[in-house]
Amino acid sequence: MSSPAAPAAPKVREVVVNPPAGAPTRVRPDGLAKTLSRTLRWLYGAYEQAMRRVQMLPSRIRARRIVRKQGGKLRLCLGSGAAPIESWLNLDLDGRPDLRWDLRLPMPFPANSVDRIYSEHFIEHLNREDGAGLLRSCRRLLRADGIMRIATPDLPALVDAYRGDWREQDWLDWPGHEWIDSPAKMLNQCFHGWGHKFLYDAAELEAALRAAGFAEVRRCEIGESSQQELCGLETRLDSLLIFEAWGEKGAAG
Repeated sequence: MSSPAAPAAPKVREVVVNPPAGAPTRVRPDGLAKTLSRTLRWLYGAYEQAMRRVQMLPSRIRARRIVRKQGGKLRLCLGSGAAPIESWLNLDLDGRPDLRWDLRLPMPFPANSVDRIYSEHFIEHLNREDGAGLLRSCRRLLRADGIMRIATPDLPALVDAYRGDWREQDWLDWPGHEWIDSPAKMLNQCFHGWGHKFLYDAAELEAALRAAGFAEVRRCEIGESSQQELCGLETRLDSLLIFEAWGEKGAAG
């Protein structure tokens, strides 16, 4: 008995598009064109960076005054938005911060001048490269015994919510989110809504902190810390990925 014939491959209709008579032939970019394109992109990026720095000049001057006034203890809240911390120096471009600053730029404070840094639900609003730059800036500013605490949405928790009861998230009750009526819409809002650009899991955020130069990195529970002044700072129930980082790689002692 002969074996059954293999099923025929599905037929697809071929479409041949002929350019109109006299139309110019499309030429594949050569090496020079590619180099020119990369150069123009770099120049535009450099221009944007320069404009940001120019716009921040008044804030840079104000930062110097703040450092002189503060003297010893300097604690920074980055991306404070609508949740500034009393008695801390709150930085943001939105809301009513103490210092208006574009956190894609290095912060305008001397190295080793900051005791504590806190940030909640901000780093996910930066692309991966700008996020890495922010963490390097934080490491540069912190004193030898300084600590950074960072809280952000947890990517695995969002995926678990998508696979499970996706409605069990408090932000879905916020005004303006009534349109989210499926797990797919919920997850896409988390990835693309509110200006989000890059979401982290624990391994990615820990790696980013260590790459920025932090020697010690520890995951924390919401609202809890061995440092009293870092306890109870979270304002969002979905701040499920929290790390504290301190120490400098290669530092003596």
